[in-house]
Amino acid sequence: MNDRVGCVRYLDLWMPFEVILLFEADANRRSSSGGRSDLVMGRHMDGSIQAFCDGHVKWMPEYQVTTLRWDPSTLDKRLPDR
Repeated sequence: MNDRVGCVRYLDLWMPFEVILLFEADANRRSSSGGRSDLVMGRHMDGSIQAFCDGHVKWMPEYQVTTLRWDPSTLDKRLPDR
């Protein structure tokens, strides 16, 4: 689980369909939370599977994973303020 969303209420998320909730981890130990550094790549046809805070799940190629939002308080500057 994305450790940055663990204590955030769903109603407080801006654009939850862009924020990572669950992801495939490549950790050496069992872990209930983590972040970008724990992400595993290339397991499924050179991509990985992500679950977002709105509930949808998506396979993404490795080059798109760098564009994911991990911090629910970080917004794309092109978006209007809430």
